[in-house]
Amino acid sequence: MNLLFEKFYHSLNSDELRFRLKSLEDFMLQNKMHGNWEKWVEQISSLPQIKPSSIHLNQNIISVGNNDDLSPSQQKHLKQTLELFLPWRKGPYQLFDIHIDAEWRSDKKWDRISQHLPSLKDKAILDIGCGNGYHCWRVQEHKPLFTLGLDLTIIYFFQFLIFQNYIQQDNFALFPFPLEEIINLKPWCDFAFSMGVLYHRKNPLEHLKQIHDLLNKEGYLLLETLYIEESSGTILQPKPRYARMRNVHHIPSCTTLEAWLKECQYRNIQQIHTCETTTKEQRSTPWMPGSSLKSFLDPHNPKLTIEGYPAPRRVVYLAQK
Repeated sequence: MNLLFEKFYHSLNSDELRFRLKSLEDFMLQNKMHGNWEKWVEQISSLPQIKPSSIHLNQNIISVGNNDDLSPSQQKHLKQTLELFLPWRKGPYQLFDIHIDAEWRSDKKWDRISQHLPSLKDKAILDIGCGNGYHCWRVQEHKPLFTLGLDLTIIYFFQFLIFQNYIQQDNFALFPFPLEEIINLKPWCDFAFSMGVLYHRKNPLEHLKQIHDLLNKEGYLLLETLYIEESSGTILQPKPRYARMRNVHHIPSCTTLEAWLKECQYRNIQQIHTCETTTKEQRSTPWMPGSSLKSFLDPHNPKLTIEGYPAPRRVVYLAQK
Protein backbone atom coordinates (compact mmCIF):
# COMPACT_ATOMS: atom_id res chain seq x y z
CA MET A 1 0.00 0.00 0.00
CA ASN A 2 1.35 3.43 -0.97
CA LEU A 3 1.12 5.62 2.13
CA LEU A 4 2.16 8.70 0.12
CA PHE A 5 4.65 9.62 2.83
CA GLU A 6 7.64 9.83 0.50
CA LYS A 7 6.23 12.94 -1.17
CA PHE A 8 5.36 14.34 2.25
CA TYR A 9 8.97 14.07 3.39
CA HIS A 10 10.05 16.41 0.57
CA SER A 11 7.90 19.19 2.07
CA LEU A 12 9.54 19.10 5.51
CA ASN A 13 11.73 21.93 6.78
CA SER A 14 13.83 19.77 9.13
CA ASP A 15 16.24 16.96 8.26
CA GLU A 16 15.99 15.73 11.86
CA LEU A 17 12.20 15.50 11.65
CA ARG A 18 12.40 13.78 8.26
CA PHE A 19 14.77 11.13 9.60
CA ARG A 20 12.64 10.56 12.71
CA LEU A 21 9.39 10.21 10.75
CA LYS A 22 10.95 7.84 8.22
CA SER A 23 12.11 5.69 11.14
CA LEU A 24 8.60 5.71 12.59
CA GLU A 25 7.10 4.75 9.23
CA ASP A 26 9.52 1.84 8.93
CA PHE A 27 8.60 0.70 12.44
CA MET A 28 4.89 1.01 11.66
CA LEU A 29 5.07 -1.05 8.47
CA GLN A 30 7.28 -3.74 9.99
CA ASN A 31 5.28 -4.17 13.19
CA LYS A 32 1.70 -3.86 11.85
CA MET A 33 0.54 -1.99 14.93
CA HIS A 34 -2.95 -3.51 15.27
CA GLY A 35 -4.48 -6.98 15.05
CA ASN A 36 -6.62 -5.85 12.10
CA TRP A 37 -3.75 -4.11 10.31
CA GLU A 38 -3.46 -6.50 7.35
CA LYS A 39 -7.24 -6.71 6.93
CA TRP A 40 -7.53 -2.93 6.94
CA VAL A 41 -4.66 -2.57 4.45
CA GLU A 42 -6.52 -4.97 2.17
CA GLN A 43 -9.72 -2.93 2.50
CA ILE A 44 -7.88 0.31 1.65
CA SER A 45 -6.29 -1.40 -1.36
CA SER A 46 -9.73 -2.50 -2.59
CA LEU A 47 -11.12 1.04 -2.75
CA PRO A 48 -12.32 2.13 -6.21
CA GLN A 49 -9.36 3.72 -7.97
CA ILE A 50 -11.18 6.78 -9.26
CA LYS A 51 -10.01 10.35 -9.66
CA PRO A 52 -12.69 12.45 -7.91
CA SER A 53 -14.39 15.11 -10.00
CA SER A 54 -14.16 17.60 -7.14
CA ILE A 55 -12.41 18.14 -3.79
CA HIS A 56 -13.67 20.68 -1.25
CA LEU A 57 -11.59 21.14 1.92
CA ASN A 58 -12.69 24.70 2.71
CA GLN A 59 -16.24 23.97 3.83
CA ASN A 60 -17.91 22.42 6.87
CA ILE A 61 -18.39 19.05 5.20
CA ILE A 62 -15.10 17.86 3.72
CA SER A 63 -16.34 16.68 0.36
CA VAL A 64 -14.60 14.48 -2.20
CA GLY A 65 -16.19 13.50 -5.52
CA ASN A 66 -19.85 12.87 -6.25
CA ASN A 67 -22.15 9.95 -6.93
CA ASP A 68 -21.71 10.17 -10.71
CA ASP A 69 -17.99 9.38 -10.38
CA LEU A 70 -18.76 5.77 -9.36
CA SER A 71 -20.78 2.90 -10.73
CA PRO A 72 -23.59 1.55 -8.48
CA SER A 73 -21.46 -1.46 -7.55
CA GLN A 74 -18.48 0.76 -6.69
CA GLN A 75 -20.72 2.99 -4.60
CA LYS A 76 -22.04 -0.02 -2.69
CA HIS A 77 -18.54 -1.39 -2.10
CA LEU A 78 -17.27 1.99 -0.92
CA LYS A 79 -20.09 2.39 1.61
CA GLN A 80 -19.49 -1.11 2.96
CA THR A 81 -15.78 -0.34 3.29
CA LEU A 82 -16.41 2.93 5.12
CA GLU A 83 -18.69 1.10 7.56
CA LEU A 84 -15.88 -1.34 8.37
CA PHE A 85 -13.99 1.58 9.90
CA LEU A 86 -16.63 2.55 12.46
CA PRO A 87 -16.69 4.47 14.72
CA TRP A 88 -16.23 7.76 12.88
CA ARG A 89 -15.76 10.25 15.71
CA LYS A 90 -14.56 13.35 13.82
CA GLY A 91 -16.23 14.88 10.77
CA PRO A 92 -18.42 15.57 8.88
CA TYR A 93 -17.22 14.09 5.61
CA GLN A 94 -18.78 13.28 2.28
CA LEU A 95 -17.13 10.77 -0.05
CA PHE A 96 -18.71 10.37 -3.47
CA ASP A 97 -22.02 11.56 -1.98
CA ILE A 98 -21.84 9.12 0.95
CA HIS A 99 -22.39 11.37 3.96
CA ILE A 100 -20.39 10.42 7.07
CA ASP A 101 -22.19 12.06 9.98
CA ALA A 102 -19.53 11.63 12.66
CA GLU A 103 -20.07 11.82 16.43
CA TRP A 104 -18.39 15.22 16.67
CA ARG A 105 -19.38 18.16 14.50
CA SER A 106 -15.74 19.16 14.25
CA ASP A 107 -16.70 21.98 11.91
CA LYS A 108 -18.21 23.82 14.87
CA LYS A 109 -14.86 23.83 16.66
CA TRP A 110 -13.16 24.97 13.46
CA ASP A 111 -15.62 27.85 13.13
CA ARG A 112 -14.75 28.93 16.69
CA ILE A 113 -11.01 28.93 16.19
CA SER A 114 -10.41 29.73 12.52
CA GLN A 115 -11.20 33.44 12.82
CA HIS A 116 -8.43 33.80 15.43
CA LEU A 117 -5.64 32.06 13.52
CA PRO A 118 -2.61 34.03 12.37
CA SER A 119 -1.41 33.48 8.82
CA LEU A 120 -0.57 29.80 8.30
CA LYS A 121 0.69 30.25 4.75
CA ASP A 122 4.02 28.45 4.26
CA LYS A 123 4.07 27.47 7.95
CA ALA A 124 5.00 24.13 9.52
CA ILE A 125 1.89 22.84 11.32
CA LEU A 126 1.57 20.17 14.03
CA ASP A 127 -1.79 18.79 15.23
CA ILE A 128 -1.45 16.63 18.36
CA GLY A 129 -4.30 14.19 18.98
CA CYS A 130 -5.76 14.99 15.58
CA GLY A 131 -8.20 12.07 15.33
CA ASN A 132 -8.70 11.17 11.67
CA GLY A 133 -7.34 14.53 10.58
CA TYR A 134 -10.49 16.63 10.05
CA HIS A 135 -8.88 19.86 11.26
CA CYS A 136 -5.67 19.08 9.36
CA TRP A 137 -7.72 18.94 6.16
CA ARG A 138 -9.34 22.26 7.02
CA VAL A 139 -5.90 23.83 7.54
CA GLN A 140 -5.06 23.17 3.88
CA GLU A 141 -7.08 26.16 2.68
CA HIS A 142 -4.44 28.32 4.40
CA LYS A 143 -1.70 26.80 2.21
CA PRO A 144 0.76 25.68 4.92
CA LEU A 145 4.24 24.42 4.13
CA PHE A 146 3.22 21.07 5.60
CA THR A 147 0.89 19.60 8.22
CA LEU A 148 1.83 16.74 10.53
CA GLY A 149 -0.97 15.04 12.45
CA LEU A 150 -0.39 12.69 15.38
CA ASP A 151 -2.95 10.34 16.91
CA LEU A 152 -2.44 7.01 18.65
CA THR A 153 -5.73 5.43 17.57
CA ILE A 154 -4.93 3.16 14.63
CA ILE A 155 -8.40 3.14 13.11
CA TYR A 156 -8.25 6.94 12.78
CA PHE A 157 -5.03 6.50 10.80
CA PHE A 158 -6.87 4.26 8.35
CA GLN A 159 -9.79 6.69 8.13
CA PHE A 160 -7.23 9.31 7.13
CA LEU A 161 -5.77 6.96 4.50
CA ILE A 162 -9.19 6.50 2.90
CA PHE A 163 -9.45 10.20 2.21
CA GLN A 164 -5.77 10.62 1.39
CA ASN A 165 -6.23 7.90 -1.23
CA TYR A 166 -8.44 10.32 -3.16
CA ILE A 167 -7.25 13.78 -2.07
CA GLN A 168 -3.51 13.01 -2.36
CA GLN A 169 -2.41 16.02 -0.33
CA ASP A 170 1.35 15.64 -0.57
CA ASN A 171 2.16 18.05 2.27
CA PHE A 172 -0.07 16.37 4.89
CA ALA A 173 0.55 13.10 6.70
CA LEU A 174 -0.87 11.52 9.83
CA PHE A 175 1.22 9.21 11.99
CA PRO A 176 -0.21 6.85 14.68
CA PHE A 177 2.37 7.83 17.28
CA PRO A 178 2.47 10.05 20.39
CA LEU A 179 4.12 13.45 20.63
CA GLU A 180 6.91 11.87 22.69
CA GLU A 181 8.24 10.19 19.52
CA ILE A 182 9.21 13.52 17.95
CA ILE A 183 10.49 15.50 20.94
CA ASN A 184 14.18 16.25 21.54
CA LEU A 185 14.50 17.72 18.05
CA LYS A 186 15.61 21.20 17.15
CA PRO A 187 12.62 23.58 16.88
CA TRP A 188 10.79 23.18 13.57
CA CYS A 189 7.10 23.98 14.25
CA ASP A 190 5.47 27.33 13.48
CA PHE A 191 1.98 26.49 14.75
CA ALA A 192 0.82 23.65 17.02
CA PHE A 193 -2.72 22.55 17.78
CA SER A 194 -3.38 20.65 21.02
CA MET A 195 -7.13 20.13 21.24
CA GLY A 196 -8.78 17.69 23.61
CA VAL A 197 -5.43 16.32 24.81
CA LEU A 198 -4.22 18.18 27.91
CA TYR A 199 -6.70 16.67 30.38
CA HIS A 200 -5.58 13.17 29.38
CA ARG A 201 -1.98 13.92 30.39
CA LYS A 202 -0.78 12.90 33.83
CA ASN A 203 1.68 15.79 33.68
CA PRO A 204 0.01 18.65 31.78
CA LEU A 205 2.96 21.02 32.23
CA GLU A 206 5.27 18.49 30.62
CA HIS A 207 2.96 18.41 27.58
CA LEU A 208 3.01 22.20 27.32
CA LYS A 209 6.80 22.28 27.68
CA GLN A 210 7.27 19.61 25.01
CA ILE A 211 5.28 21.69 22.54
CA HIS A 212 7.15 24.86 23.54
CA ASP A 213 10.46 23.14 22.81
CA LEU A 214 9.32 22.21 19.27
CA LEU A 215 8.11 25.70 18.39
CA ASN A 216 10.22 28.09 16.39
CA LYS A 217 10.78 31.54 17.87
CA GLU A 218 7.44 33.39 17.92
CA GLY A 219 5.65 30.15 17.01
CA TYR A 220 2.09 29.64 18.23
CA LEU A 221 0.19 27.11 20.33
CA LEU A 222 -3.57 26.84 20.01
CA LEU A 223 -4.71 24.99 23.14
CA GLU A 224 -8.25 23.69 23.58
CA THR A 225 -9.11 21.80 26.75
CA LEU A 226 -11.72 21.16 29.41
CA TYR A 227 -11.89 23.70 32.21
CA ILE A 228 -13.86 24.36 35.39
CA GLU A 229 -15.32 27.68 36.42
CA GLU A 230 -13.51 29.59 39.16
CA SER A 231 -16.38 28.97 41.59
CA SER A 232 -15.63 25.23 41.37
CA GLY A 233 -12.01 25.60 42.53
CA THR A 234 -8.59 25.76 40.92
CA ILE A 235 -8.34 22.24 39.53
CA LEU A 236 -10.56 19.15 39.30
CA GLN A 237 -8.98 15.71 39.46
CA PRO A 238 -11.90 13.35 38.78
CA LYS A 239 -11.77 9.73 39.88
CA PRO A 240 -12.24 7.17 38.51
CA ARG A 241 -13.87 8.71 35.41
CA TYR A 242 -15.18 12.00 34.08
CA ALA A 243 -18.24 11.90 31.79
CA ARG A 244 -17.43 8.18 31.52
CA MET A 245 -14.02 9.00 30.05
CA ARG A 246 -11.00 7.14 31.39
CA ASN A 247 -7.72 8.87 32.07
CA VAL A 248 -9.00 12.38 32.71
CA HIS A 249 -6.36 13.58 35.15
CA HIS A 250 -6.58 17.37 35.48
CA ILE A 251 -9.31 19.88 34.60
CA PRO A 252 -8.02 23.33 35.60
CA SER A 253 -9.71 26.67 36.04
CA CYS A 254 -8.76 29.32 33.48
CA THR A 255 -6.61 31.08 36.07
CA THR A 256 -4.71 27.85 36.72
CA LEU A 257 -4.36 27.13 33.02
CA GLU A 258 -2.94 30.59 32.34
CA ALA A 259 -0.46 30.08 35.19
CA TRP A 260 0.65 26.80 33.59
CA LEU A 261 1.21 28.50 30.24
CA LYS A 262 3.27 31.25 31.90
CA GLU A 263 5.32 28.70 33.84
CA CYS A 264 6.12 26.99 30.54
CA GLN A 265 7.44 30.30 29.14
CA TYR A 266 4.54 31.11 26.79
CA ARG A 267 3.73 34.77 26.20
CA ASN A 268 0.95 36.79 24.54
CA ILE A 269 -1.56 34.42 26.15
CA GLN A 270 -5.07 35.11 24.86
CA GLN A 271 -8.29 33.38 25.83
CA ILE A 272 -10.29 33.34 22.61
CA HIS A 273 -13.36 31.22 23.37
CA THR A 274 -15.28 29.32 26.04
CA CYS A 275 -18.37 27.16 25.61
CA GLU A 276 -20.37 24.28 27.01
CA THR A 277 -20.22 21.02 25.08
CA THR A 278 -23.74 20.26 23.83
CA THR A 279 -25.50 17.48 21.96
CA LYS A 280 -25.58 19.74 18.90
CA GLU A 281 -21.83 19.16 18.68
CA GLN A 282 -21.35 15.67 20.16
CA ARG A 283 -23.97 12.94 19.70
CA SER A 284 -24.56 9.37 18.60
CA THR A 285 -25.10 8.82 14.87
CA PRO A 286 -25.32 5.79 12.56
CA TRP A 287 -21.59 6.32 11.95
CA MET A 288 -20.87 6.32 15.70
CA PRO A 289 -23.68 4.21 17.15
CA GLY A 290 -22.27 3.91 20.68
CA SER A 291 -22.94 6.07 23.72
CA SER A 292 -22.22 9.77 23.43
CA LEU A 293 -22.59 12.99 25.43
CA LYS A 294 -26.28 12.55 26.28
CA SER A 295 -25.46 9.31 28.10
CA PHE A 296 -22.54 10.92 29.93
CA LEU A 297 -24.64 13.59 31.67
CA ASP A 298 -26.92 13.34 34.71
CA PRO A 299 -30.38 12.62 33.22
CA HIS A 300 -31.98 14.84 35.87
CA ASN A 301 -29.45 17.68 35.72
CA PRO A 302 -27.51 18.19 32.45
CA LYS A 303 -25.24 20.69 34.23
CA LEU A 304 -23.56 17.67 35.85
CA THR A 305 -21.84 14.57 34.50
CA ILE A 306 -23.19 11.14 35.35
CA GLU A 307 -20.57 11.05 38.14
CA GLY A 308 -21.74 14.37 39.60
CA TYR A 309 -18.92 16.60 38.33
CA PRO A 310 -19.54 19.88 36.46
CA ALA A 311 -20.58 19.13 32.87
CA PRO A 312 -17.96 19.59 30.13
CA ARG A 313 -16.93 23.13 29.28
CA ARG A 314 -14.12 23.93 26.87
CA VAL A 315 -11.76 26.87 26.60
CA VAL A 316 -9.45 27.88 23.76
CA TYR A 317 -6.18 29.76 24.26
CA LEU A 318 -3.73 31.13 21.75
CA ALA A 319 -0.19 31.60 23.07
CA GLN A 320 3.21 32.34 21.60
CA LYS A 321 6.77 31.21 22.25
